Amino acid sequence: MSFSLPARWSSSTAWRGADSMSERRDRWMIPVLMVGAFLGSLSQNMLTSALPVILAEFQISALVGQWLTTIYLLILGVITALTAYLFQRVRTRVLLEVSLLLFVGGCLLALLAPAFWALLLARAIQACGSGVLIPVLQMILLHLYPAEQQGRALGLSGIVIGFAPAVGPSVAGVLVDAFGWRSLFWLLLLAALAVATAGIFTFRQVGVPRRPPLRLGSAVLYGAGFSTFMLAVTRLGEAGTSAALTLILLLVGGGLLVWFIRVQLREPAPLLHLALFRHRSMVVGTALMVLAYTAMTSGTILVPLYVQAICGRSATVSGLVLLPGSLLLAALSPVTGRLTDRFGIQRVAAVGLVLLLAGTGGFAAVSAGTAPALAALIYAARSAGLAFLLMPLTAYAVSTLPLDEASQGMAILNSLRQIGGSLCSTLLVLAATAVSAGGTLDLTGFRAAALLTAAPVLLSLLLWLRRRTSPI
Repeated sequence: MSFSLPARWSSSTAWRGADSMSERRDRWMIPVLMVGAFLGSLSQNMLTSALPVILAEFQISALVGQWLTTIYLLILGVITALTAYLFQRVRTRVLLEVSLLLFVGGCLLALLAPAFWALLLARAIQACGSGVLIPVLQMILLHLYPAEQQGRALGLSGIVIGFAPAVGPSVAGVLVDAFGWRSLFWLLLLAALAVATAGIFTFRQVGVPRRPPLRLGSAVLYGAGFSTFMLAVTRLGEAGTSAALTLILLLVGGGLLVWFIRVQLREPAPLLHLALFRHRSMVVGTALMVLAYTAMTSGTILVPLYVQAICGRSATVSGLVLLPGSLLLAALSPVTGRLTDRFGIQRVAAVGLVLLLAGTGGFAAVSAGTAPALAALIYAARSAGLAFLLMPLTAYAVSTLPLDEASQGMAILNSLRQIGGSLCSTLLVLAATAVSAGGTLDLTGFRAAALLTAAPVLLSLLLWLRRRTSPI
């Protein structure tokens, strides 16, 4: 699946001859859409600071509670795979407004949720709406900005992608302590309604509408395969779970994914163009992106639990522990893109892996009495490492692809980082809970999760340093 190419990839620039009203709309369309994408990205990890309170209210374990974040990321990954089709098939204004209204509906259901299942359903509906916003934002930026400004434009979207999920727990911590966890959804609901209203006056059609074939069967296989597999992984940590049922779920999920891969390799117009993995940059870039995204996602889940449940501090304090790292990630994201242009991905990614290893290893040495300032410093080191990895690796992964395959490469990368990150984060929480006493996260489990994250980071760093030449 592909979408209408921007000016630097097409000989036609007729679409740029917009009237003055369209130009005025463009000036407001991007900021309004960026706010909407920010809200969707912000809500990814907002509930991590509220998780201890939610666990207590609904009387569930941390392993079950983390599904509030995991299911969000899982659905984002599936929806991302469909965005290239949706961008071509559905008019831009309709696509964006429906996405925002789905997000609003999820927020409303969360506010009224009487039980955990309803809150989980609300998160799924939210993800269906927000999963469209960031990919479509990137596509629109490529269409509206001239070639010499597209790097800066995509850098702005990088700030949204990296900063919003990182700062979410910090904002949530203050709100949860002051007004309770449902206040998070009031904030998202009111802000999303404002964006949807502004979008009525600012959103317009971008690109040329087409009618590409919908590979609905592939989308069902993709979503069902990963969902079944992750359900089986989650059941591994539940006491009294039937081993036979868990094994069946693992086999079914794995079988559906193998089926999906076979279908994609045979389809002339696949949902995900997996044949692009013949390019080494796609393989290496995607693998490292999944590792980086796992580190970011698991950190926003486990660090608030460590600060609140293990250190006995408030949600506000846990949010403040994450805040310096969140701000650092936002500040460094546009800088690392320029550093990659100047020094190459080899050096930039090496710095990122070193910082990520230092921060992750630091959490393996903390105790229940560790000062919040020190925890914030360790988390900031991890965040700096992520800033040196996320956007540079995105560019590296698609750097060797032909221009007509770049959109499919981005769809694969964005989808697999969401899916892989959520799956690996689930495994980390499972491992941390399994080694903790009484099935509740304790210091031993938190340290184990840090070590399990540090090990593949160290291995990746050693393999990366063995590369003799810069791949870009």
